[in-house]
Amino acid sequence: PGNCSSNGVCLASPGDQYGNNLGEDGYEHAINATLARCLCFYGWGGEDCGQLACPMNCSYPRGQCNNGTCACDSQQGYFGHNCSEEFGAVVLRTDGRGLTPSYGIFRGGSTVTVRGTGFVSADTMRCKFGDVASQATLVQPTPPDLAYVYCKTPAVASPREVF
Repeated sequence: PGNCSSNGVCLASPGDQYGNNLGEDGYEHAINATLARCLCFYGWGGEDCGQLACPMNCSYPRGQCNNGTCACDSQQGYFGHNCSEEFGAVVLRTDGRGLTPSYGIFRGGSTVTVRGTGFVSADTMRCKFGDVASQATLVQPTPPDLAYVYCKTPAVASPREVF
């Protein structure tokens, strides 16, 4: 179909080809495009090889490929370049200095440091303060120091404890 957009080769099975007998000149060959299919070159996909392929086919069914970009099923918790990562709570073990400081200001914006092991570097990593989540940034210092995450606290209406 569509000459495979010049990004693949057309595969025709026996019976897919037809043509007239031209006598001494042989046969006129044509391919029945409704029966033929494309074998796409690396990096190309789609029925006619006219779309950019996605990495790992977006870990289907975790995501759908849209011309080279994965659209992950975030409702099911999938994310990442090829939809192979999953949202989920990760329980972290701390070194005793786990959370500093343990207080902040009402207007928010305080930097909180979480120390421990088991952090996963991802754009979707968050610190959760009660029901409010804020972006987390992973810092990996030179060993033997432990990795840590820092976050900014959200604003709150009145003093309270959040867990």
